[in-house]
Amino acid sequence: PVVLDADVAHLPSAPAGTVEAHGSVNRAPLLLNVALAQDETGARQIDLKKLSWNSVQGQGALSLAAGEVVPLGTLDVKIGRLADLKDVIGQPISGALAASVKTTQVNQKPLVALKLDGNVAMPQARIGTLSLAGTVKDPAAHPDADLTLKLGGLAAAGMTGQARVTARGPDNAMALTAQIGPATWSGSPLSLDTAALLNLPAKQVRLQKLAATAKQENLRLLAPALISFGKTMGVDRLRVTLGTQGAEPATADIAGRIKPTLAATVDVRNLTPALAHPFMPDLHAQGTLAMQAKVSGTMERPQGQVHLSGNGLRMQGASAAASLPPLHLDATADLAGTSAKVRMQADAGAKLALGVNGTAPLTSTGPISLRTSGHLDLAIANGYLGAQARQALGQVQLALQAEGTLAAPRIAGTVDLQNAEFQDFAQGVHLSAINGRIVGQGNSIVI
Repeated sequence: PVVLDADVAHLPSAPAGTVEAHGSVNRAPLLLNVALAQDETGARQIDLKKLSWNSVQGQGALSLAAGEVVPLGTLDVKIGRLADLKDVIGQPISGALAASVKTTQVNQKPLVALKLDGNVAMPQARIGTLSLAGTVKDPAAHPDADLTLKLGGLAAAGMTGQARVTARGPDNAMALTAQIGPATWSGSPLSLDTAALLNLPAKQVRLQKLAATAKQENLRLLAPALISFGKTMGVDRLRVTLGTQGAEPATADIAGRIKPTLAATVDVRNLTPALAHPFMPDLHAQGTLAMQAKVSGTMERPQGQVHLSGNGLRMQGASAAASLPPLHLDATADLAGTSAKVRMQADAGAKLALGVNGTAPLTSTGPISLRTSGHLDLAIANGYLGAQARQALGQVQLALQAEGTLAAPRIAGTVDLQNAEFQDFAQGVHLSAINGRIVGQGNSIVI
């Protein structure tokens, strides 16, 4: 239990007195002693004479002049053992922190000096050394910062290393920098070097430099980009490259607005499976993807067109999929608020073709009206089957139509297997003249 004793007079116009709390919190003694006062000018004083609980110790004295927002004075808090907070936050924690805030008046403006040192370790992450130091002038009206944050001995999610962040200058031209390194991520070098100029009143940040390396992939900013946030969100104009060793880098060019209304263009080229390989080491594939989009309207009711193309897409290695010829893909979606007109064509030479046309919903309850047609020559698999002394022949013809909604689709049409043949030369098995049909009938199929 905690007992609160308050001895305060002259309420509410000029409160003066003391407030004291004592007792036990989480089986540890608590002591808090605060003195309050207000003079004839309306200036208020708060004197934290004592704060003590476990390894938490604090003291300070602050004064707030009439009409001001930022108090002057000092406040010091130390936590010698963060483990004391384990039961309070509900998870293991260790380390120590010491924080100091000192506010003075310089040229009739408040100047806040900040200092934070310590180290923190939790099950998810560890910070071996933490240091924040610097000043903020006139923080409530027009902040002018000179702050540096240093993090050493970082360890989280397979990443180890150190980082540094700085903020310097007034709120309408504040220079921000961030660096990570030397560092590693899952054993590979990790680095980040970025610089930006923040205009907080205008809610804009100009990204001036961005260079990052992670898992042998390199991200580079090609030219400065202006990013808006707040009521208006957008970018003018973000151009980056993303590449990995031994492959031509992908490029992205993004410009426009996404809030309050959409007016944006996106152009992404030369996306390759090599970019995913560092994160998906079992993926062995080749080919390129590209995407272009020009959209307007709103996020809820987008207008415009999105185009996706793929060339030479195929798996590599000894899998069955690797025996298939390269796939070529061309897809377009004309956005119309709550639905999209879809046109998609995919083929892998003469032996595989698939087309999709119709209307797809952009909401969970919108109607579907899609038609799918195509054919498959079973001989396409013989590159893989031949290594096992097997062979397949025949054709699959596809003609389907989907109506209804995503929650209750209705399927009509047929899938025909024509003149199929299968041979296993080693086992002496030979099946021929195989024919069949699958018929879609609303929410069921008939074979």
